[in-house]
Amino acid sequence: MKQSKSRIAGMSQTVGLRKVAEIAGVSTATVSRAMNDPELVSPELRERVASVVRHLGWIPHGTARALATRRTSTIGAVFPAFTHGDFGGTIDGLQSELSKRDYTLLLARCDYH
Repeated sequence: MKQSKSRIAGMSQTVGLRKVAEIAGVSTATVSRAMNDPELVSPELRERVASVVRHLGWIPHGTARALATRRTSTIGAVFPAFTHGDFGGTIDGLQSELSKRDYTLLLARCDYH
């Protein structure tokens, strides 16, 4: 999993899932479960992992998650034109609803071909 720089001043090391697991005293699988399927982890363990995540400023890497889960949470839409008719409003509505569900909208234009 790609690591991110810590947001804590003075920390020069990179922070990743393994570091969170090490400091929390749990396995990397437990950190993953606490972040992705919190109902599978006890509330105490979930809070311990969350506390370490907050302290280190760790942000899970979206691309690594997509590779591990084989899901990108990306939806593609092809429109004939973005400036004609109701397409602009449709795109806005689609983007708004997808964002609420943590999806990314990928757009393409086909020029009616």
